[in-house]
Order: sequence, then structure tokens, then C-alpha cells
Amino acid sequence: MYGLTSQIWRYCGFILANIAKGFSSNREAALARFLWIVIGWAGELKHQILLVRDLNLLNSPDHERLTKEVIETKRMFSSFTKKSTAES
Repeated sequence: MYGLTSQIWRYCGFILANIAKGFSSNREAALARFLWIVIGWAGELKHQILLVRDLNLLNSPDHERLTKEVIETKRMFSSFTKKSTAES
């Protein structure tokens, strides 16, 4: 269990760090690149949440809520990234 918890926190940290790096870069292309990395880490996080549920360490309502939040986050960053690269 500790390994899964640690991994989930690590993914969350990677997501936040890449958002910060992207917005501090002052270049649209760099921002887009970091946000695509965020989308990838969010996908990894989604799979970890699924694994925790499959191991019966997370109930279905919490799994559904967390999964929806991750999917919404991925959708928002994907939309933002597509808009920012289209404007460049």
C-alpha cells in the first residue's frame, strides 16, 4: 500500500512541477510541451487510481469521483494546449 500511495503522490508532484515549468517558460511552445507531459502523467495517475480500486483499497464512488477529476483535468489541459499551439 505504501508503494502505491508514494507513486500517486509522485505523479501529483510531477503534474504540478510540469505546470509550473510550463507557465514560467515564457514561450508558447515550451508551455505546450510541458502541458502534454502533464496530460501523460495524468494518464498514469488514472491507471494508478484504477489499480488501487482493483486491489479493493478504494471504494467505487471514490474511484469514480477521482477518475472524473483526472479525466476533466486532462481534457482542460488538452484543450488549452491545442488552442495555444493553434495560435502560435
